[in-house]
Amino acid sequence: MKFILQELVTKAENYDSILSNYVVKLVPMINPDGVTMGNSRSSLVGLDLNRRWAEPNASIHPEIFFLKRVMQQ
Repeated sequence: MKFILQELVTKAENYDSILSNYVVKLVPMINPDGVTMGNSRSSLVGLDLNRRWAEPNASIHPEIFFLKRVMQQ
């Protein structure tokens, strides 16, 4: 995350067309609990979050559900 932010800030002229035409939203990590437990793809309760992207449930997959809500804004 540090390096992509540094790139965008220090070389903004390289990304003018992208940054002028799109909203870029950077998400550092949506699964810190799972990663802490050694699960890079799974939530704290062991659900594969990549498989739940299409239809997340707010109660069972809050990481994905609320991220998608923010991304649509």
